Amino acid sequence: MDEFLRWLANSKGMQVAADSELQLELAAFPSGGRGLLVLLGIAAVFAIVLFAYARDAHRLTRGRRVFLTGLRIVAVALTCLLLLDPQLVAVRREIRPGHTLILVDGSQSMAQVDGFRHPEVQALAMAWRDVGIGNLGTASRQELAAALLGRDDAALIEDLRRHNRVLVWSFAAGIEPIVALDLLREPGETAPDGQPLPPPLRFDPTKLRADGSYTNLGGAVREALGRSAASNVAAVIILTDGRRNLGPQGAEVARLLRNRAVPTTLVVPIGDPSPVRTVRLARLDAPEKVYQKDPFAMTAVVEGKGYDDAVVTARLVRLGDDGTREVLRTEQVHVKQGQAEAELRFAELSSDVPGVHTFAVEIDPPDLEAPSPERHVMRTRIEVLGERMRVLLVAGGPSHEFRILRNLLMRDKTIDVSCWLLSADEGFPQDGDVRLEKLPATREELEAFDVFAFLDPDAERLDPEFAKLVAQQVTESGAGLFWTCGEKYTLEALRPGSRLEAIAELLPVVVDMEAADASIGLARGMPIAFPYELTPAGRAHPALRIAEDRTASEALWSRVPGFHFAFPVAEAKPAAQVLVEHHKPSSIDASDGAHPLVAVQFVGAGRVMFSGTDDLYRWRTVFETAYDRFWVRGIRFLFEGKIAAGNSRLRILVDESRLELGQAMRITAEARTESFEPLLAASLELTLNGEDGSKERIALAPVEGVPGRFEAFVRPTTTGFFRVEPLEAVAGRQVMTSFQVVPAALEKEGPVDLAELAAIAAAPNGRLVERPNELAAACAGIASQTRIESFTSSDTLWDAWWTVAALLGVLALEWWIRKRSNLL
Repeated sequence: MDEFLRWLANSKGMQVAADSELQLELAAFPSGGRGLLVLLGIAAVFAIVLFAYARDAHRLTRGRRVFLTGLRIVAVALTCLLLLDPQLVAVRREIRPGHTLILVDGSQSMAQVDGFRHPEVQALAMAWRDVGIGNLGTASRQELAAALLGRDDAALIEDLRRHNRVLVWSFAAGIEPIVALDLLREPGETAPDGQPLPPPLRFDPTKLRADGSYTNLGGAVREALGRSAASNVAAVIILTDGRRNLGPQGAEVARLLRNRAVPTTLVVPIGDPSPVRTVRLARLDAPEKVYQKDPFAMTAVVEGKGYDDAVVTARLVRLGDDGTREVLRTEQVHVKQGQAEAELRFAELSSDVPGVHTFAVEIDPPDLEAPSPERHVMRTRIEVLGERMRVLLVAGGPSHEFRILRNLLMRDKTIDVSCWLLSADEGFPQDGDVRLEKLPATREELEAFDVFAFLDPDAERLDPEFAKLVAQQVTESGAGLFWTCGEKYTLEALRPGSRLEAIAELLPVVVDMEAADASIGLARGMPIAFPYELTPAGRAHPALRIAEDRTASEALWSRVPGFHFAFPVAEAKPAAQVLVEHHKPSSIDASDGAHPLVAVQFVGAGRVMFSGTDDLYRWRTVFETAYDRFWVRGIRFLFEGKIAAGNSRLRILVDESRLELGQAMRITAEARTESFEPLLAASLELTLNGEDGSKERIALAPVEGVPGRFEAFVRPTTTGFFRVEPLEAVAGRQVMTSFQVVPAALEKEGPVDLAELAAIAAAPNGRLVERPNELAAACAGIASQTRIESFTSSDTLWDAWWTVAALLGVLALEWWIRKRSNLL
């Protein structure tokens, strides 16, 4: 019969799958009592036919009478069949498995290592040891969850997939798929075409991570159920520490599970639920850059929680790239009762070796607390600048400031100075550590200098092209510019249209030319010395730190000899930062307001510092160290712009030097060709190097509308230090930038939140599985929600020419025979 139906389907052009069944159905045949009436009506019609031919055709032979009766019955049967709408139906049956959803917490709180050392949790600790955790003091919560699910080659999950499809999700702010495991196959099962099936997928516990910045358990449950909306959910199994900082609370999650009618909910706490007793390093403050042999300090903050009093040992360690450790200091820290934190200061540190050094502060926790790198170790990197700065000192004449500053810079071991005295005769031997035969005149020659210092320069003796090249070095290559005003040449140098206009435009102030024309050059020096007035920004600025600490520096600024000359300044530019200001001599009562005297400004890639007076040399009579520090720190501040800018052909910048795990870091690069033109390319490739030796290529896309600029976003998946470098070395200064990834602040450490998890387990048929070795028994009660669904497709058989032809043929034959037999 099946072969006949398939032949019939092929003749109708009906597509039938190989695994489908074929059936013949009467679509218009009514059901129930109406169907019985139809059958009785058909039987009655057949009876009437038999009775009529028995009465009217008695004169015919028996054979002809039977033949006519049969033709009439066939005609009636065909008519009834057409009216009942016969159809050929293909039935395909599909197994729709139920879903068992396993949600594993992937937030950063799962990276916490619990001690399990308190007496009240020893039974729980023994339960974890029963599932294969040997040393609880070193296993993170994420490792506990992975061990529980992966125990005995993931036997728990393999048992679950005997009845339902198993979907494993990792959740933090959202959900991420780990694996989707279909129902276990029968031995020897093959594909519909007879080919062997590929090896089945298995759960891999190493795919579980703990790097999410947020925990939204309710949102994860809602999304996972939504992804399985087309299937029956057999169970939801949640493995988490219950620490939530986003989304609905536990009671709302339970209500969601009830509304979805989830048959079974199992909540497994992961971690130690006992009250937290921790000491941790909350903060480590250290400078990003220091100079070789210069003293610096680091400050660590130790935070205590749950202890009455805690005394811990802290160490400052220098970590070598080869894994070596050098303990620099050891201190005892006492976190007292009622005191949230204690500060630990490591002062008078220095480094004789230039380069990037890694320092770590470590603390030893009390006995009840397991050592944890996340809590008890903080690291930082400090760049020790050992290369000598190249300074080009250009002066209009041999002023007191020039002679004293020249000698200072030549004595400083961190600075190589080249002097150019514009008033000197041709052929005069210029001073400096590196003597110049001529003033640099090309971009390549100027590239050698890190800072350009101009002391009352004579614009008439300088080429405008030189000024433009210096301005380019500042804005594009990050060189520093230190401009000091004088009474002799500055007025003409700053006048609009002067040969130094390109440099003057970079200064952070707007000069008052009207006041300058009225006062400068007429020997109107102020008869008394006026004091330097630090602004709030100046008090905190590193370039103005002329003593060891901020308080001593502020006091010293009030005692240094004042100035008799200040170039008139109308105002600071909008992007400038005023560090020192003064009042005009005619307005000692301050009614005219303060005017900028020392100001700084970032211009492009470089930094610019302006001093409106050249009377600083007066300090040396009583405060020689303060004078030396002002100039050296100011030059170092400007030099740091060149370091940050990197190479004049390639600059690599990051948004932050420190970001939290889970956040994205934007990396920007500005690239130029060998002729210093913006690089035009479809992409720019850099490498992201981790401290574990990992390397990743990053393709930066060009920024629309900014030729030569490229950017990309990266999202590191581990904590630590990362270094961004070009794929190939670029001529000139080494190009590199670095940043540190730290754990997310929102994912605070703490105990397992059993109250939150119990609220979720209050869902119908929910259970809080407090012991991990009880999970397998709890899962044994999960029923199969797999169902078989049928899908049908049909084709009407009577809607064809041969069905009508058959009926007409039977009726015509009957009429012809009746006519020949003289029947009406």
